[in-house]
Amino acid sequence: MRWQRLGRMVVVMTGVVCLGCGESGSTSEPGGDSVDVDAGNPGEDASNGEDTADVFTAEDITSPQDVLDAAAEDVPIVWPNIVINEVMVKADGNYPDWVELTSLHGETVDMGGWGIRDELNAHEYTLPEGTMLEAFSYKVIWGKGGDQELTMDFGFKVDAKARLFTPDGTQADEADWNEGDAPAGTTWGRFPDGHGDFQMLTEPTLGKANKPPEESAETEEEAP
Repeated sequence: MRWQRLGRMVVVMTGVVCLGCGESGSTSEPGGDSVDVDAGNPGEDASNGEDTADVFTAEDITSPQDVLDAAAEDVPIVWPNIVINEVMVKADGNYPDWVELTSLHGETVDMGGWGIRDELNAHEYTLPEGTMLEAFSYKVIWGKGGDQELTMDFGFKVDAKARLFTPDGTQADEADWNEGDAPAGTTWGRFPDGHGDFQMLTEPTLGKANKPPEESAETEEEAP
């Protein structure tokens, strides 16, 4: 299995976590020794250019068990940490838009300071401190008109994008759609859930795992 670059990464090893190290960085093993981490090719020994371990990419991580299996085998995992999972681009009636985040990280993350923007930098919502996202869970942020605790002061357009930013202003993920990609009542979401490509999903699943597009379509056809 070969490593592939997936943009902003988190390298997770047994007892070692390196978040956003860039091209290179350092962290510490449980024993306290400093370990240099090369984000450019984490599976390669810089001293001789030989691969030293298999690497799991985002496509390999489909459940918490995958993380446990990789850790048990001391296999490094390379994946996006927090991703945009589903977007309600245009809701039916007066229902507000929303964007759903999901965590592919094995621990609870404080999302305070993370930001959601549309295609314009002038439109930004910053998540408040203490907004906790548990491992492999979901967090919904509502668009303008919502009355929930996490509600933005803007909504999305039918030809636009939703972008996720870390507290230091680095773009972590993006959902980009064109007019007609997600008609009213459908969503623009990842399938497989959490790490697949964005596509139209006919059955919104806010706060839950995305359903296969064909399953969503069958559900809609069978409805009375």
